[in-house]
Amino acid sequence: MRIKNIKLDDYKRFTSLEISDIPQTTKLVVLVGPNGCGKSSVFDAFILKARTEYVNEQLTGNYEQYYEKRQQAEHTHDIANRISIDFHGNPPPSLKSAFQIRSAYRNEADFRVTRISTQHDRQEVPRLTRIIDIDAAVSQNYEYLTWKGLQDLYSTAKPETTFDEYRLEALGDMQDAMRDLFPNPELVLQDFGSMQSGTFRFRKGTVKDFHYKNLSSGEKAAFDILLDVFVKRHITPDAIFCIDEPELHVSTALQGKLLTAVLSLLPETAQLWIATHSLGVVKEATRIYEETPNEVVFLDFFNCGDLDDDVFLKNSKPSRSLWRNVFEVALNDLGSLTAPQQIVLCEGDPNHVDKGFDASCYNRLFASDFDDTLFISRGGEKQVIRQPELKMILKKIVTDVKIYLITTNHKQVLCYNGTDATT
Repeated sequence: MRIKNIKLDDYKRFTSLEISDIPQTTKLVVLVGPNGCGKSSVFDAFILKARTEYVNEQLTGNYEQYYEKRQQAEHTHDIANRISIDFHGNPPPSLKSAFQIRSAYRNEADFRVTRISTQHDRQEVPRLTRIIDIDAAVSQNYEYLTWKGLQDLYSTAKPETTFDEYRLEALGDMQDAMRDLFPNPELVLQDFGSMQSGTFRFRKGTVKDFHYKNLSSGEKAAFDILLDVFVKRHITPDAIFCIDEPELHVSTALQGKLLTAVLSLLPETAQLWIATHSLGVVKEATRIYEETPNEVVFLDFFNCGDLDDDVFLKNSKPSRSLWRNVFEVALNDLGSLTAPQQIVLCEGDPNHVDKGFDASCYNRLFASDFDDTLFISRGGEKQVIRQPELKMILKKIVTDVKIYLITTNHKQVLCYNGTDATT
């Protein structure tokens, strides 16, 4: 299933929002923008549209003033009529199972399941009422997998199937995804534990039977997302999977890998939507875009403008402008902490294996006393002196930095700062 167009009228902060012309080949949609720009509102619209297919709730209490820009409706059904979602091809027969959505508030530190009931129908409908709701799903997914395991072993599995064979067949893809995400030490879902424990067990490095509650918060967060995709792909393989801020609680180094792991578990017929501020996630999405540009769409909420006016969004490329905005949101002015305050262009072959012997020596010699200075080799004496264009470019790219040129000519050192030379 693939979304083509979305239209929201007088919904939450938007007077009118149109997202149009998403290609049918799109497997990943990335919503980027600052806080409060309306990214999560799109997911909220998906939830409301799906829920009103089987329940119509009065706008009182928790619902009052939540969905509407201007109060004019009495029931959620009235608001859902102002939400339009067009799909490529035939629309899904039912919207209640068309969306699988995770909120940004995912946390289930510990759980223990003591009883199992029929799960299939419960898993089809949206778990959330609103995108701001707490989204505790690990225990529900544990209960579903345990129930499904009993069903499979007693109903569909071959008589000669052993428990070890079933575990490998049932959990193999999930285990592979976790190995790729957590290779050192390797963290892998081992099994469902005993019926007395009622929780997941893991292998972590050389340790077996590692209890779910002992995972770190980042490990829990990543496992939670992967597990939910792993479970729902069997129940609703054609769904639109949406994750609000998948990077929460996950270290920067793992955020991009988590996106790749999620995509590896998704069925070919599904589509993934994510709303993110993460540099790691956007970087990985950019890498995927460069390999398969017809499968990735960026929706740039940085350019929404005034939300009281009509807003039109189409497929954006991961351009320098978009990246500049992502950096500004993610890092604000922290770039100055890593950028050097002084750049010195010196002699040496920049194509050499050590990127220039002279610069390598200078950087090592002066690292402790001048840790805010970076030396860069730019060729011989004449090449270094003839660098005005490079200086101009560097000044535009790196703000608030001093740039010098230095050459050695027998006994003198010439330092160029600006247009004047000093000896």
